[in-house]
Amino acid sequence: MASCDNIRMLIFGIFFLISQICASQNKHLSEERTKRGVDTSHYHNYKELTQMLKDYERQFPTLCRVVSIGKSVQKRELWALQITDNVNMTEPGEPMLKLVGNMHGDETVGREVLIFLIQYLLENYGVNDRVTKLVDNTNIFIMPSLNPDGFEAAVEGKCNSLSHYVGRENANHVDLNRNFPDQFGNPSYKGILQPETQAMIRWIENNKFVLSANLHGGSVVASYPFDDSKKHQESGLYSAAPDDAMFKHLAHVYSNNHKTMHTNTVCVGDNFPGGITNGAHWYDVPGGMEDYNYLHSNCFEITVELSCCKYPPKIELPKEWGNNREALLAYMEEVHKGVKGFVRDKDTGDGIENAEIHVEGINHRITTASHGDYWRLLVPGTYTITAKAEGYDPQIIENIKVTDGDAVSQDFSLKKRDVDTSTKVGSGSGSGDSLAPNSTRSIEPSTSRSSAATAPPTLVTPDNPLGTLIEEVAMLSDADHRLKQSFVEPQVFKHHSQEELTEFMHKYAQEYPAITRLYSVGKSVQGKDLWVIEITDNPGVHEPGEPEFKYIGNMHGNEVVGREILLLFIQFLCENYGKSEVLTLLVNQTRMHIMPTMNPDGYAISKEGDDSGVKGRANAHGVDLNRNFPDQYFNNAGNEKQEPETLAVMKWIKEYPFVLSANLHGGSLVANYPYDDLKSGLGGHGVYSKSPDDQAFKLVSEAYSLAHSTMHKGHPCGERSNEYFSAGITNGAAWYSVAGGMQDWNYLHSNCFEITLELGCFKFPWAKDLPSYWNANKFSLFVYAAQVHKGVRGFVKVHDTGKGLANTTISVAGINHTISTARDGDYWRILAPGTYQVTAAKEGYKSQTKQVVVTSNPAVQVNFTLEKDDVEQWSKQNDFNIAKNLEQTYKTQEQIKEELIQMAKDNPTFVKYRSLGKTGEGNDMASLELGQPSGSVAHVGVFGGLFGDEPVGGEIILRLARHMIEGYKRKDSALSNLLSKAHIHLVPSVDVDGLEEDAKPGDCTGKQYKEPYIANDFEDSENGKIPNAEVPLLKLCFEQHQYHLVLSLEARGVYVRYPLNAKRRNNMGRRVSYTEDDDEFITLVEAYVNAHPAIGSPDQCGHNFTGGAVAGAEVPQETHPGALMDYAYYKHGTFMLSAHVSCCKYPPASELPTLYRDNLGSIMALLSKASQGVRGRITDVKNQPIKGVELKILNHEQNITVSDTGEFYRMFPIGQFHLQASAPAYDTLTKSTDVLGDSIAQLNFQMRKEVTEMSYHNYDAMVNFMRNISSTYPHISNMYSIGQSVRGKDLWVLEVSSNVGAAAHRKVPISLIGGVHGNEAVGKELLLELATYLCSHYRQDYVITQLLENTRIHILPSLNPDGATEATVGDCEGKTGELNANNVDLLTNYPISDSNNSFVLEPETQAVIGWIHQHSFLMSVLLRGGALVTSFPFYAPADDAQTGHPTAVNAVFQHLASTYVKRHPTMQTGQCEHKLSGHSPEFKQGIENGAVWQPATNTMQDFSYLSVGCMQLTVHVECCSYPRDNELAHLWRANKKSLIAVLQEAYQGIRGQIYSHTGYPIEQAVIDIEGSPTQAITNKNGAYWKMLLPGTYTVKVTAEGFVSQTKVVKVDSQRATEVLFELSKIEKIMGLRKEMFVAFIGFTAFVIVILITIMVIYKTYCNSYSYRKLRPNDFMDEDDEEHLHGYSARAALLRKSEYHDEEDESDEEHTLYASKA
Repeated sequence: MASCDNIRMLIFGIFFLISQICASQNKHLSEERTKRGVDTSHYHNYKELTQMLKDYERQFPTLCRVVSIGKSVQKRELWALQITDNVNMTEPGEPMLKLVGNMHGDETVGREVLIFLIQYLLENYGVNDRVTKLVDNTNIFIMPSLNPDGFEAAVEGKCNSLSHYVGRENANHVDLNRNFPDQFGNPSYKGILQPETQAMIRWIENNKFVLSANLHGGSVVASYPFDDSKKHQESGLYSAAPDDAMFKHLAHVYSNNHKTMHTNTVCVGDNFPGGITNGAHWYDVPGGMEDYNYLHSNCFEITVELSCCKYPPKIELPKEWGNNREALLAYMEEVHKGVKGFVRDKDTGDGIENAEIHVEGINHRITTASHGDYWRLLVPGTYTITAKAEGYDPQIIENIKVTDGDAVSQDFSLKKRDVDTSTKVGSGSGSGDSLAPNSTRSIEPSTSRSSAATAPPTLVTPDNPLGTLIEEVAMLSDADHRLKQSFVEPQVFKHHSQEELTEFMHKYAQEYPAITRLYSVGKSVQGKDLWVIEITDNPGVHEPGEPEFKYIGNMHGNEVVGREILLLFIQFLCENYGKSEVLTLLVNQTRMHIMPTMNPDGYAISKEGDDSGVKGRANAHGVDLNRNFPDQYFNNAGNEKQEPETLAVMKWIKEYPFVLSANLHGGSLVANYPYDDLKSGLGGHGVYSKSPDDQAFKLVSEAYSLAHSTMHKGHPCGERSNEYFSAGITNGAAWYSVAGGMQDWNYLHSNCFEITLELGCFKFPWAKDLPSYWNANKFSLFVYAAQVHKGVRGFVKVHDTGKGLANTTISVAGINHTISTARDGDYWRILAPGTYQVTAAKEGYKSQTKQVVVTSNPAVQVNFTLEKDDVEQWSKQNDFNIAKNLEQTYKTQEQIKEELIQMAKDNPTFVKYRSLGKTGEGNDMASLELGQPSGSVAHVGVFGGLFGDEPVGGEIILRLARHMIEGYKRKDSALSNLLSKAHIHLVPSVDVDGLEEDAKPGDCTGKQYKEPYIANDFEDSENGKIPNAEVPLLKLCFEQHQYHLVLSLEARGVYVRYPLNAKRRNNMGRRVSYTEDDDEFITLVEAYVNAHPAIGSPDQCGHNFTGGAVAGAEVPQETHPGALMDYAYYKHGTFMLSAHVSCCKYPPASELPTLYRDNLGSIMALLSKASQGVRGRITDVKNQPIKGVELKILNHEQNITVSDTGEFYRMFPIGQFHLQASAPAYDTLTKSTDVLGDSIAQLNFQMRKEVTEMSYHNYDAMVNFMRNISSTYPHISNMYSIGQSVRGKDLWVLEVSSNVGAAAHRKVPISLIGGVHGNEAVGKELLLELATYLCSHYRQDYVITQLLENTRIHILPSLNPDGATEATVGDCEGKTGELNANNVDLLTNYPISDSNNSFVLEPETQAVIGWIHQHSFLMSVLLRGGALVTSFPFYAPADDAQTGHPTAVNAVFQHLASTYVKRHPTMQTGQCEHKLSGHSPEFKQGIENGAVWQPATNTMQDFSYLSVGCMQLTVHVECCSYPRDNELAHLWRANKKSLIAVLQEAYQGIRGQIYSHTGYPIEQAVIDIEGSPTQAITNKNGAYWKMLLPGTYTVKVTAEGFVSQTKVVKVDSQRATEVLFELSKIEKIMGLRKEMFVAFIGFTAFVIVILITIMVIYKTYCNSYSYRKLRPNDFMDEDDEEHLHGYSARAALLRKSEYHDEEDESDEEHTLYASKA
């Protein structure tokens, strides 16, 4: 029996243990649920706001949803909370409303009021009828803060903005309410939309918001549009919007329901009748958000100022909530006023999206939402409203009566208009090119129809097959929808040999001849066919209007998933044709070509089960086919010769007008899009290389990924890989660089957009796993193929005949990539949704441009009809009808010269003739100058005849001169503007002698020309070669005129050539064909090409350069080391292009008018770019020019020419640039400017003289000096004490940083220390001067501004003030004052050595240790005297005194030391200018490891490194320890650049923040760099910094309780790479990590099994012992059993009695009762 009791106790104990664990977890979960709540007694910072929103989302999952519309400059999420009764769907007929707060970060009441509103709505839903009704019927979005960065920098209690608008502006110091594009122009707008602005614009434009309010502070008033006017009058000018009456009404609603606003004089100085005002009437605000809402969307927004004090104390918050609660609710209810309804298709009843709603008499339209629903806010009245939609007849309804109550319902039913159905597919949702016929006016009485919610509308009608196809495939991105699909599925899954593959493809071609055609595009190295099967409803024929698509698999022979799923896809399409609607539509509407294997030879040697090997990857020649295509940037051993497979595919691509393609690979799981490599040629990871069609490529890549079962999750290979691809897609080069890839070649050399699909991490999986690969990819395969029907499509036809026009160039404005029409004039152009200008152009025809709106619906049909060109008509319209320009004759060189002279005589005010000199034959090199020369305008040269057998350029230039002169005389605005900004030099004939004597008419190839070409005679070599006589003339011309831009008009093709013409080594030692100004060259090239009717498409000369342009070094026949354009660029900084205008060098004269016409627009477009850049003047503070000044672009090799008067001009592409001016005896000055399109930015420099006199400061003077800085610059400096010296002197520190103290966690902490030895006073004085320099140059100098905005510089000028009082000026070698007042060396008083624990830490040391730990300095510089060297840790003695004692990051220390030394005028010599008595050691290159020179234990430098990882340099700035006063200024000038440079290095490497997935910073996270022994640790704000040299690094972050994360990061030499990590918490269930919980469940299950087993044993063993003598089978008969049953009742009675004598019964009896009870 004891054993039974033990079992009972065991069971009880186990159950008790489990119950306690469960109770503990329930308590934990309960605490988590109740831990947080909204506290109205204080302001909520970003962290608290984030948590609050997340908590509400968890608490009210059906009522609210947290969304982020983007990120701020400092990467904070821009949170909004959606509140409605069904957050998971868009309900038809339900209006959208938004409320936005804290746009100005220091205007905080709106932020908190919106937080209170969130609480009020959610907690009163279902309780308060008004709130419930509002939430049930409105889709509400509340954004408490649009400027979270500004809020974090603002200061509570500050009623007005801080200096420099800190807190008001965003982190880039931009006022967000002045940053929106403005209808009247924004004088202060610099062309750069801030991240917050961009996010808000996307949010506004992508949603059909009806009503909005923007909450501000600083006054109490409701302000309504417009916020500015065309005149930009400062105030007092009313600027009415078309809906002025409605805006006034909305403003009154808010004001009248606010407790004080309507009184109109709440704040001092305010006087707003009724508490409202027109925005511009109050004061002019260009670039405001409320106007942008109204002008660019359906949304009506007002701006509400809520409080006089911008950031009142928190005690005011309850009052402010009380003031605004009723106003907010009443305002929100206004969204249900006016008119609402649906616009539907009359035949189908489907809603029509983006139909326009027009109200007669109000010049403002709105558009319908996705269900065809609309809401139009209107004040009470009677209105006539029109509904319009593309492809439909409009409908007009009159007498619609609007009341002050709920919105009146008014639906519209539109009838489809007849459309052109001449092409194969229906028009779908696309628009044709014909105008709508005059609509009939249908007048209907106003009715009040119900607008109850309906089912989501069908996108298209049954007679629109293309629309149906797109609608069906769009739904397949939803996993649930995919599960509902049913198809005839493949049943056999196996790997196919080449023979089996061939048999398989023949089988399906034979069984389905109506939709298939089998063909081979060529053979592999080993003679195997490269089979392709075509699948379409009319195989073998290109049907006009039907796009062509291709799939290629198995390019790498051992990556076989693509091979097999393409075979399955062939089977899938064939067997489902006629059975599945969507697949049948795909086949009928698309011509698909499928190549299962491009590398059958490689496949043949590959092995099943190969996980990640390379056997079989290459073809039979051992060549990687995906590195074998010609590359736009690099040709190498892998692609210098194309393999048979590559050549076959290239020929195939050229033969068919493919639109879209995918190349199927294996080894990862991601959709990879172009470009695959980049111009810099940097291998490795992390460098995004964007193609012109980046957005379109992302779109099609996501289409595949989102339809794939797992690709979209972004984690390809689980534990095998740390890679993460957002949405399952990646830019190729951003992943890793691949030169010679197939996808780039497709895009660059054909119409075809191709991506590369990695289909799995196992390259050659086992056959048994193929079903899973098929199921994961089958939907993606046809969803991706259907993307061929996105964008625009159409025909280009000849106007007179209606015939299709082949090889017409289709270009899209703003996208530098053209396609060309197919043989029938049909084209397809993939585009992301947006509004575009599409142009069709062909030589000999007038180009045509149309605007098109592309949506996610089927491709919009845009047809073009081109008229044959009429040069005479063109001349009247574009060339001032100049008859001479239509002449079909060549002028002699003398005739050209005479005409130029006559032009100058006739127009002496703006035209000047000049001979550039005499040629070898004594002829004049004639030129014409137009406009007025100046140092601050662009100087442009246009040259012809650089090649003596190409006279065509001179003829065009002569005509150009006539055009420009005539236009200027007629006051043509474009030409007048051009000549006011540029000085134009026209030189028709450079090689006058060659053109006059040696050029032969009709010599198209130059075979008859035997003379050398001048254009290639500028090589800078001393080879004794005598150049052409014209070469010195040209060199002198370039020297005198300092051209900014030069255009050479040449022949030999129809394209544009730009430098380099011969490859040079870049700063990485690599031979390249581009310059550091490649972006500017591309801008210029695009200007020329985009205006030309033929450049960009394959020309008749046989050229096919991407985008119609090429670097000369990439064209073998143009590669010349002595090319003039390379000489002009490197010698003078001139941007020179060559426009090749004719295939024939000496074309027939009859072609001259046409050639001139084709190029005039391009020339003018290029010349206009000459006046896009920066101009200015460099002077001293007295506005006088400075001699010897140099101007350069920061981090750029070449200087910008500055005239003697200090003027300069330099062309730039659009963007931000930093220019640095320097001159002897002046402080270097760096300024930043933004260059906008077709405009010149003005940038002037006023340079200050360098400091020439300095003197020493004693302790009191030093303190006063620091206080003066702190009081003069209070927003960027802060003075504080870290402790006291032995004698009680404060150890003062001056912190210098932008917005000092605010957002400090994002800035790198640096310390600068002087006076560690009291007799080395020079460091103190340099640091005091540095503090002055930093503060005085902030916001004046770009470099200093960036330095202070990225760092916190803590300057401790004197660590040993006690010793300093004892030292003597001029004592170079003495020791007096070296030690502190306790005679201790403060440099070696730090607790490091284990063998010396007895020393006492000095007060100064203790103060420094606390200071170091408080700020965790990343870098430090210790300034000393007594030598001229920079040293670094370790200083602790080394085993080898020669090699020193390097740290683990010695390379970084070496780099920092070199940075200092290289900028010092003498330190790198390693020796002092004057040697002291035995005290001036020499140092190699001025750098030394501390242990080699001054070995010592317990040093500050070693302690800083070992305790917090601080990189501390020790710089000995002067051999004399205490030089005299008159040497200080010289020492400052010698060290200034070095100090600034080394401080800049502090924010090189990586930096960032570590957040949890809920937005909280993670403290004490560990950042490991692969290969680096040191770590970085995050501070309390989750911030970290790590100094690294340029290169590519693997960064891993770990934090307790979070899943670790790894990223590959590229670090460059310009500035720190910001790397943010968002870590997911380790999943816990009932408080346990997920894996532990699984283990716990397993253990529990095991315990339960054990318990059951024990109970069975218990029942079997214990109970059987009690019953043994009573077994019926042993001795009982039926009477005994009946007698026995009677004892049951008796036992029950005994248990209930007060007394029971157990001894009255036998043991057996008692046992029986107990068992039965």
